Amino acid sequence: MKILLALFLSLAIHLGVLGYLSYHKKDELKIEQQKAKKTHINYVKLLPNNQQELPKKIVQNKPIKEIFKERIAPKQNPPKIVELPKETKVFELPPKMVPKEQLKAIEQPTSKPIVNEIPKTETKKAEQQKPQENIDKITKSYLELYKDDFDSFAPETKVFLVKNLKDIGRITQRFLIYPLLSIQARQSGINVVEFTLHPNGKITEPKIIKSSKYYILDDNSIETINQAYRDYPRPDKPTIIRIYVKYELI
Repeated sequence: MKILLALFLSLAIHLGVLGYLSYHKKDELKIEQQKAKKTHINYVKLLPNNQQELPKKIVQNKPIKEIFKERIAPKQNPPKIVELPKETKVFELPPKMVPKEQLKAIEQPTSKPIVNEIPKTETKKAEQQKPQENIDKITKSYLELYKDDFDSFAPETKVFLVKNLKDIGRITQRFLIYPLLSIQARQSGINVVEFTLHPNGKITEPKIIKSSKYYILDDNSIETINQAYRDYPRPDKPTIIRIYVKYELI
């Protein structure tokens, strides 16, 4: 029995090996057939003996930026050179000969009429003597605050007041702030302020010479002048300034 079993096993092993080898041979044949199908033949065209191969052009490798510029940038025409005309020479003609009699008549000075000119100092005096002529209504209203004192002032002071009182009043109103308590109490009115304006721009002795009947408005006018005087025009000598400050509710 043992001998029969050994024979049977050996036969089975040999049959298995033969089957394995036959199976792998079939796979190799399939692979070779597929390779044979993929093969192809390249045909080459031969030139006749008379024709010779043309030499290939040597192309220089240019950068991409230059090739892009040559294709896109339009060709510019070279600038034309224009020749300017040469400067023409100007020939001056000789002066005409003038007879001596005419020359003598030309050389003689012509007589001018004598005009009696008024010196500048006299014109200034004339302006200072009549300072209240041709002035506006606002300046006149400020000058009325001086009454008879205006006539006692020096001519220079009169001229300064006529020219600058309106500006001083305008500058003061620009700095003016209506007190809140006066607005709530519906207080309004006009007060008159007097102070001395000096050449250095400073002021002294600010005071109320006519009250608005409300002490809040009067004190506010003094405070306003103490702030606004820096922008006032400066006189040549100390000058008394009188202006009115108006408070009006709309």
